[in-house]
Amino acid sequence: MEGAYSLCLYASPFRSENFLGMQIEINDQKVICDDGLSLTEVLRSQNVQTDYVAVAVDLTIVPKAEWDGFVVRDGSKIIIIKAVQGG
Repeated sequence: MEGAYSLCLYASPFRSENFLGMQIEINDQKVICDDGLSLTEVLRSQNVQTDYVAVAVDLTIVPKAEWDGFVVRDGSKIIIIKAVQGG
């Protein structure tokens, strides 16, 4: 689906009832998306900067090399963890 338009929106009562897609959670925020999106497409649709980021889906870390082929399913809970430098 490279270059194709993909849709993920934060869920609201107006959008979620009539949307034919999947509902997922990203860092405890409900989001509705087109079915069949890869993890890369979901992250891109949310403008997530993917440098120094770890992503878990349903409490399992997904290696960055697998993001393109990892299809997110309805009901998935995604946790995005960004490494922060400091002291």
